[in-house]
Amino acid sequence: MGNLFASEGRVRPHVVATDSTLLKSNGRVWHVSSMKEGIIPFRN
Repeated sequence: MGNLFASEGRVRPHVVATDSTLLKSNGRVWHVSSMKEGIIPFRN
């Protein structure tokens, strides 16, 4: 995706940075087995 955005001029590669910080998200856990079965968790 990074290469695509850079080639389209959407981002400047010398300005973009990433890290491996984990981010907390709201909602339920989406298990790999559910993804493979096409089951999408719903919000309560």
